[in-house]
Amino acid sequence: MNEPLSPKEIHAYELRLRSLLGTMRDESEDELATLASFAEEQGDTGDEAAEEAILDVDLTARDTVEERMVLVERALERVGAGTFGRCVTCGRPIERERLELVPEASECANDARAQSGRAGSAGA
Repeated sequence: MNEPLSPKEIHAYELRLRSLLGTMRDESEDELATLASFAEEQGDTGDEAAEEAILDVDLTARDTVEERMVLVERALERVGAGTFGRCVTCGRPIERERLELVPEASECANDARAQSGRAGSAGA
């Protein structure tokens, strides 16, 4: 049986999540500055297709970071609400191993797999 997190464990995850969020914000700001600098340097190189491809990859990566930032912010909200470490779907404790890998996880492994399966079958 998976036991709920102790207050000490929750506090440790809160610190980890805050650090992760700060790091992602810093990296996101640095990336935006790099993109702006790249755009200025390129000017009229004539290879617009290559520039657009690079920009698309960078924007996709930034979107992924921003999506994870939202998940981390939601996890911090759950810390404040006293629900961190409990699956939002079934209410059972989220496995410690899962939280170690994905500290912003909102679902236990079973419900995350089920959600992933539903998303995969919806696209099929």
